[in-house]
Amino acid sequence: MTGMSLAEASAHLTTTDPRFELTTADIRGTQYRVFKNTPKNLRELLQTSRPAHGEGQNEYLVYQNERWSYDAFCSEVCKMASVLKNDLGVKQGDRVALAMRNYPELPILMMAITSIGAVVVFLNAWWTTDELDYATGVPIAGIPRKWPAMGWLRRGGRGRDRPLVPDRRQGPAPT
Repeated sequence: MTGMSLAEASAHLTTTDPRFELTTADIRGTQYRVFKNTPKNLRELLQTSRPAHGEGQNEYLVYQNERWSYDAFCSEVCKMASVLKNDLGVKQGDRVALAMRNYPELPILMMAITSIGAVVVFLNAWWTTDELDYATGVPIAGIPRKWPAMGWLRRGGRGRDRPLVPDRRQGPAPT
């Protein structure tokens, strides 16, 4: 028995599974083949993905001894989005800088930031304080700490730039 070629497999997948159906879209004057039924943004992706994760009950995020189900992950995203919007004043179009290692708060913050229409700006977590100061235009050492419902943040920024630096040195995220 011979398997399908790459072209045959691609054609089969894009014609038989609506998730992979293709269409053409004009993007800044250029025609591209794009997925027809893809979520419009990360928020919609989270909202429509719940059935694929055991109606929210399946383990979704694991870090050492910490575990989040899909529903718990989405709940943390919503809490953080609320903190960003209501407590820290982040709004659609704002740039929010993140300088952190690959901790569970990274995808939570990334989804929360994008769910309110702000833009994630990743900074190198290995940078020194002087390098972070230079990149953000804000003295990081002078940023007051906030203790929102999820995670640890240092906040600062002028105008539309608000660096948020989760700090796991304070211990694991609250459950």
